Amino acid sequence: NTQNDYELSYSGFSVPHRVVAYASYRFEYLKHLATTISAYYEGATQGTYTYIYNGDVNNDGNTADLMYIPKNPTEIHFVNLSASGATPAFTAQQQSDAFFKFIAQDTYLNKHQGQVADRNGAMFPFYHRVDLKFTQDIFTKVGGQRNTLQFTADVTNALNLINRNWGIRKFTILNNNPLKFVSYTAGQPNFQLATYIPAGQTAGVLIDKTYINNTSSSSSSTWGLQLGLRYIF
Repeated sequence: NTQNDYELSYSGFSVPHRVVAYASYRFEYLKHLATTISAYYEGATQGTYTYIYNGDVNNDGNTADLMYIPKNPTEIHFVNLSASGATPAFTAQQQSDAFFKFIAQDTYLNKHQGQVADRNGAMFPFYHRVDLKFTQDIFTKVGGQRNTLQFTADVTNALNLINRNWGIRKFTILNNNPLKFVSYTAGQPNFQLATYIPAGQTAGVLIDKTYINNTSSSSSSTWGLQLGLRYIF
């Protein structure tokens, strides 16, 4: 068919599962003090993504071709990968062995071997986040009206404050395209396996896992603290 044919697929904006909870408790004591403790929880699938080839496999001018997930090594042909920069050379056999190990550790790929990947069919891991808020009020009456000095402390992503491995968002390595299309030989597509340089290392390796942690502050993976002071009258 052509690129203008509509096909049924999952939405790119789908959030398959999401749980939200909020709780707050306030108590007054000593006639002039009040403390409020609040907690917000969100647990959600971080979205969906698509496994595609790196390259135009069907030569239609579109480099977003859905990836076929082979059942065994006889269904895919790798060619040797030359050394480049910090990445050493890898033989076709090394790439084939690494690719099927990659499939085995990936929940979606492992369950759909022998099929073409669904558009937006794979889901990111479930993400848990807890935000805490502590409010301390000191109040008294001035001129017959309550006046309050309020201190606040907002802890965003408190799970990451407790444990650096909690509350971490994940993203896929190399934009969901582990296979690079190289060429055709007598109608047989030739591939090379993607490589990357792991954090803290200097040499490139064959892709061996689906996700890596996104620990940037912009991704809300790290914890944060905001202090506040206000006068209410």
